[in-house]
Amino acid sequence: MPELPGRRPDLLLELDLTVPPAEPDADDPLARLRSRGRHQFRPILRTLHEAGADDRVSGLIAKVGGTLPWALMQELRLGVRAFAASGKPTMAWAETFGAGSGSMMGYVLATAFDEIWLQPGGDLGLLGVGVQATFVRGALDRL
Repeated sequence: MPELPGRRPDLLLELDLTVPPAEPDADDPLARLRSRGRHQFRPILRTLHEAGADDRVSGLIAKVGGTLPWALMQELRLGVRAFAASGKPTMAWAETFGAGSGSMMGYVLATAFDEIWLQPGGDLGLLGVGVQATFVRGALDRL
């Protein structure tokens, strides 16, 4: 379909959330230097909240996985849910949610999206809560 003059095409937001966004301290020039070239955390959150009301934005797709701090992951998750509340489609994809240390955080972040796509060769190795009780009564009776 040809574009109408003066009308911009719809936008699809794309995020790579496999690497934690940078959170440089404004007073620390070394931290600002180290975070050059990386996405900034606060602008990502602001964009997620504002894009829900923007008519030009048609949806959100994000690659998830990797190791994110839990607090950062929860804030990103809330930002994705705020975007999804506008009724626009969201989709997360990952190569794997394997048994690694960061797999659970990536999966929890992915649950904020409407759809989760996993690479066909990927693993889903989630950890749960475990309880173990040690009974020593028999040993104490024999002692």
